[in-house]
Amino acid sequence: MRKNIILLFFFIVIVSFSTNVYAKGTTNGVPIKDDDLDKNAISLYCSYYNGDYIKIMRNSSESEGSIISSSEISFLSATNVRLKASHFMNADGTTDCPLYIFGDPSPTGGPLQSIQGFTNANPEKHNSDYVYVGLNTSESSCAGMCSGDWWTCVYSGREGRIITQYDNDNGYRIYFPNGQYKNVTQKDISANCDDLYYNRRTQDYQFATSENSSKNDYNLCKNRNDIDYYCEGDCRFPGNAKLDCYDIDNGTDSSTNSDGTRNPMYEDGELSEICNDEKIQNTLKFVGRLLFIVKIIVPLLLIIFGTIDFGKAIAASKDDSVAKAGKMLVLRIVIGIVIFLVPTVVNFVFQLVGHGNTSYNECRICIFEPKLCGRGR
Repeated sequence: MRKNIILLFFFIVIVSFSTNVYAKGTTNGVPIKDDDLDKNAISLYCSYYNGDYIKIMRNSSESEGSIISSSEISFLSATNVRLKASHFMNADGTTDCPLYIFGDPSPTGGPLQSIQGFTNANPEKHNSDYVYVGLNTSESSCAGMCSGDWWTCVYSGREGRIITQYDNDNGYRIYFPNGQYKNVTQKDISANCDDLYYNRRTQDYQFATSENSSKNDYNLCKNRNDIDYYCEGDCRFPGNAKLDCYDIDNGTDSSTNSDGTRNPMYEDGELSEICNDEKIQNTLKFVGRLLFIVKIIVPLLLIIFGTIDFGKAIAASKDDSVAKAGKMLVLRIVIGIVIFLVPTVVNFVFQLVGHGNTSYNECRICIFEPKLCGRGR
């Protein structure tokens, strides 16, 4: 039962991300549909939480269109004057759904008995016997001459969420995983919700233009492994999510030969399953942390014991013992430096040898950079 609940939770999360990919809406938050309407045509459907709805249709050649309502409404017509007076139309002729509908309540609940008006003002400011009902934006829609224009892209990545958006109040903005935001221009963010690379240290970002990116497209790799790949819903270029910063910077893929055939040295196969297995990764991370402790503690102990022996030789005031202890101290310092540098050198060699093999690279990261382990999952 518990397992089914967990699976249901993840299903709901996945569906919520997949259904909120790219959204355009009016000033009041009504989704804008991409219908093939003439420039001056109107197709507006306003739904309210009590079940009331108003549908306004008008072709570009009509002076007055049609109105369909769930409740009795006699004062509203599809002329510009009526629509403007009832908050359906702005001064520039664009349309939107009013935020509230008010009127006489139905004795049985549900839709109003009769609609008395529409407003964008907070109903708490009104002192009347009318019932005010809010706009249900998720069930409403607009096409044609819609007011305003906003859009939001919600990206998911290793550090959390990145949000890019445009609205009439704040203009163009990008919100970073740490909660900070940056005001940008239209050319700096994409309404198409393209995949993006994000440097978590500098907060620089670039949108992905293709699979296996070229070094001419990106200049984010100030330090390796600083780059995370963020997508809204399904990645448009999923292969980029597994690219190391080294791969992005050099724009090369050693997994293919010069003739375009697959290099057998870089076949994923069982290695892909091993390096992406969570239990294996946890084990490798433990080894990596242990290796980090060893490379710090062992050199320190060598230097400390060497210094103690050297101090004892000086205290004994024997020239031979001092010279011998001095040589041993220098040797221990050299050995300590070597022990400290060996993991770094081995990591660098493994990067060169395994370059292009993303599965192999995941194992390498888990051992030598355990904090970044699992970012490809």
